[in-house]
Amino acid sequence: MAACTPIKNTIPAKHDKPSGGTSVDTSGKREILIVQSKSQIDEFSKNTWTLQFAQGVKTADGKTNYNLVWDSKPLQHHNHVIWTKPVYALNWTADYPAHGSTVCVGGMWQEVEIGSVWDLAEDGYWTTSDSVETSGYIGVGEINYHCDGVPGIHVVIGMKCGKSSSFSPIFVDPTALELGSSSIYQPKEEVVWWYDTPKPIGAEVEVGIHVYGIFIDGSYICSTYDGKKWDDISKPPAAEEEPEPQASASTNEAKFPFTKRIIFTPAIKSNLQENVAKYLKKKLSGEYTEVDATFSVENKVEFLQVILEGRKNAKKRKVPVPVRSVVADISASIRGAEGANFIPKKDNEVWRFISGWW
Repeated sequence: MAACTPIKNTIPAKHDKPSGGTSVDTSGKREILIVQSKSQIDEFSKNTWTLQFAQGVKTADGKTNYNLVWDSKPLQHHNHVIWTKPVYALNWTADYPAHGSTVCVGGMWQEVEIGSVWDLAEDGYWTTSDSVETSGYIGVGEINYHCDGVPGIHVVIGMKCGKSSSFSPIFVDPTALELGSSSIYQPKEEVVWWYDTPKPIGAEVEVGIHVYGIFIDGSYICSTYDGKKWDDISKPPAAEEEPEPQASASTNEAKFPFTKRIIFTPAIKSNLQENVAKYLKKKLSGEYTEVDATFSVENKVEFLQVILEGRKNAKKRKVPVPVRSVVADISASIRGAEGANFIPKKDNEVWRFISGWW
């Protein structure tokens, strides 16, 4: 039997397979944003959950399967998964892994094009095939490799994205292909995700807690989980209300210096951030003193921080400045930046204030 090198991808529990399909687009960026509130993260932490993702692959029987963990993220307020230009490869394993264990590939990764056909030679290496191509699928024309003690080998589909130099398994065929067998596989770029307890190599995956979202026919989606069901949302949910540190309990008066943080989804591109910050400074300087607007990153979350040292002509004003008035001024400056095209408008572009606890 060929040598088997472990690769750290685990199999989630069986669950219903979402329907739908799309041809693979190898050009654009795909982005999934998972947003959770502080109370939800605190609750999920009791279960020691992590956020896990799987890619879908369609097989010869017409079903789309999600049976390997493709990516995993820790619990946090914002979880971004972004990938571009997927490249696919073929491999194989003699032993189909048990639930919770890792897939153990037995061969070398063979990079392939969608629509190409490959044979598995007697030495366990992939070679180009004379078999007829199936449009939109990766084809396995003929299996000529045999492992003693098993009925056949299981085809493994791998994927790498962007500038990555290595392939990661995204699917293993449950059907063992015997000598002379053939099959077809279509990577769908349909992604499911769920929360689950991390599993060490070889451990079983608990069945019944895999509630998931799905990403089909799009380049961006934002989703959240309330502990019972997933919801796809057009923008991140509002942050939970916390005591406002810049306001007094009696008058809701803004206290200076006044600081607010803003998250943009998707994030403002780095080459536009300076223009956005300058625009906000200029607009807010008409009403406030020593305005600062700076893009920063904390706990892997990028945000724009606005600091206002004071309100102009504050001593002449008889009425305290309410927090909502200052927030409205900052909001107006952001809308102005959008109107001036410093912040490019997109179908799913949103921004919101945060309390800074993520």
